[in-house]
Amino acid sequence: MGASLGLDAVDVSILFFSDRSPRALARARREVEEEGLSLAMMSTYPDFTHPDPAERAAEIDRARECVDVASALGVQFIRAIAGQAHPE
Repeated sequence: MGASLGLDAVDVSILFFSDRSPRALARARREVEEEGLSLAMMSTYPDFTHPDPAERAAEIDRARECVDVASALGVQFIRAIAGQAHPE
């Protein structure tokens, strides 16, 4: 759809990529590039405000995975929506 609108790049969400294997990411990047597009930004949703220290540490690991996925896809920028409203 982005190519039909004359765009040269589009934004995506990490949630678009349930299969994050190197093969799947290479295929996705190739498909985007074949349309004459690039991926400008990827939105991610780490919760760096979680009250549980172990869960916060796991969120950091997930954020690192998002960086790896973005890199494999050729994404230029990552947008991290980095907190949630916890009752505590």
